[in-house]
Amino acid sequence: MTDTTHTDATDAEANAAPLLLAGGRLSLDPVGSRVLLDGKPIELGGRSFTLLHTLMRHPMQLLAKDRLIELVWEGRAVSDAVLTTAVRDLRRALNDSARRPLWIKTEHGRGYRFIADVQTKRSLPEPSPPTGAELSMPEQRESRAAIATQRATPLAVSPFRRLPPSWLIAGIAGLGLVIVLAASVFLGERTSATSAINRSVAVLDFENLSAEDDTAWFANALSEELTSALTRVSDLRVASRRATFTASQDSQDLQDIAHHLGVANILEGTVRISGDQVRVTVSLVSASDGAQVWSQSYDRDFNHLLSLQTDIATAVANTLDTALDPDTLVRMASVGTESIAAYEAYMRGQALMAQFWQTGRSESWSRAQPLLDRARSIDPDFAQAHAASALVFKYSNTPSLVMRADALSGEAYRQEYAARMDAAIAAARDPIEAASYRALRDFELFELDAAREALATYLTARPYDIDANFQHSNTLVMLGRHEEAQQVIRRLAEIIPREDATNRSLLIQHARKSRDFEFAATLSRETLTDHPFFGVALVEAHWAFLFIDAVDEAREVAARIEASQVGRIAQMSIRLNQFCADGNREEAVPIAAEMTNHPRSFIVAWYAYRALGDDDAAYGRLLELDAPGTPPSRLRTLLLNDPSFDPARFEHLSAALVEAGGRLTEPTQPAVRCPPA
Repeated sequence: MTDTTHTDATDAEANAAPLLLAGGRLSLDPVGSRVLLDGKPIELGGRSFTLLHTLMRHPMQLLAKDRLIELVWEGRAVSDAVLTTAVRDLRRALNDSARRPLWIKTEHGRGYRFIADVQTKRSLPEPSPPTGAELSMPEQRESRAAIATQRATPLAVSPFRRLPPSWLIAGIAGLGLVIVLAASVFLGERTSATSAINRSVAVLDFENLSAEDDTAWFANALSEELTSALTRVSDLRVASRRATFTASQDSQDLQDIAHHLGVANILEGTVRISGDQVRVTVSLVSASDGAQVWSQSYDRDFNHLLSLQTDIATAVANTLDTALDPDTLVRMASVGTESIAAYEAYMRGQALMAQFWQTGRSESWSRAQPLLDRARSIDPDFAQAHAASALVFKYSNTPSLVMRADALSGEAYRQEYAARMDAAIAAARDPIEAASYRALRDFELFELDAAREALATYLTARPYDIDANFQHSNTLVMLGRHEEAQQVIRRLAEIIPREDATNRSLLIQHARKSRDFEFAATLSRETLTDHPFFGVALVEAHWAFLFIDAVDEAREVAARIEASQVGRIAQMSIRLNQFCADGNREEAVPIAAEMTNHPRSFIVAWYAYRALGDDDAAYGRLLELDAPGTPPSRLRTLLLNDPSFDPARFEHLSAALVEAGGRLTEPTQPAVRCPPA
């Protein structure tokens, strides 16, 4: 440094902080409350400005969360979540990335660090005049209106003409195809000697760097659709969205995430929308060394966005190995509709569906349903919209997920659900996609053998679809074909790496459901060795150990669960089962009483009564659910999840099971029994 000094980090010198701070391309004027990036002014709210000022006064130093809250919020009590939101908003304004930061680095679980060299300056650079992409909001609206007037096309009259504008949706198809093709270039052209693990990828949530509020759904839905598109490549193993979300919550480091998921490549990206300009930056990163295998930024305006798919897909397809058919890849990545309005509604609905899985808030379903229904009404040939609408309809009418007085059941539910899935099947792009929809429909309608056949067809073409394999196992279990289900799970255990805590935990569950109890215990020991405090693994391992009477191992797991953040009902169930396994009926009885005291509690009460040895009460409460037609969800849940459940005790359930091609197999003993009173 010349003629400059670092600002000091001590609180005693806070009031003497230099007036003008410069960190590379970023400049801050504390007195004038101005911030310039590359000589251009950026607008920050008061809290964001204070946060940036605080970080820049302490360059290269780790500021703990508590310390930052004290300095920025002046001692007021706020949660870590408030700080996290403030940092995210500041990063968005600075066009910074949490994964590849230029300015603000997250020290996981500890705090934040401003990583640019900060110097003092006598004056800030003169602000540059705003460009078209940086116009004020009123000017942006005028610009959009002018474009809409000049272009008298259906694009300009979309019913969803809010930020981002409807024309932006047309770019998703192109971007999805570009990324799929690019991934295929670098993952698909490896020689046969290359390990299968190198042909694996996880798609992270794309980071939304847009200043406008109504844009986050675009980035979220784009990640969902890319994962779905890549899953259609038969020789790629793609980490599920569920596992990827869990891994990315635990770490921001790409190599850590890849290790956690057991994949060789990470696909990440950012989205920034400003007025009528969109920039999407995509990178394919090798997990072995963190190097970028491929990276590209796409800047498009209204005039050129629609050409994105043609321009880039053609160029990339020309470089593909002949073993990969470019036409097949184009068809695979297509969005399934030519209506921008339909696709915008679909993508907004998909973003809300993803929100449910991340937050557990069932109101996301009620908000997603009209969007998806609108998409399928605009374009009756939009298969994905029909299927997504059916999924939302299913969960919106599932008693264990939502409490609705007007929830449909019986034949009314069956007809409405079937109509949506039949429309998806009819509109499917190819027989493989149609098979996936048939499998979902037939499983839900309890046409189990038909679902098994459809899944076999689908998995022949897409063997690495982890979720479809789990669904195949579930179908075989409900049919009573436990040995075949065990074969599916053992094959999956060879595909899913031990680093993937989420799916390895589900393997334990599915091994137990298929009655492969010793294998479930083996998987439990492996998974807890690798992930000793992973909540789902702990719960599943506890069940697995109880089924083989490994009481000491179960007790050790129960102690970890007690100290974890597992939900209240799960905690109660674990405590009840462990007390019974230890022979302590006295401690178990009051827990069981709390679990059974609500007359509409069916599944929880079932497990409590069974643990106490009161089989008559356990089956007796469920008998009112047994009725002609498609079996209700609660009975199907127990048929699938508890090997000791006996469907022969239910007249209508057993008849439906036989009609569906299933077998009435002998139930196992319960996982645990308390000593008699």
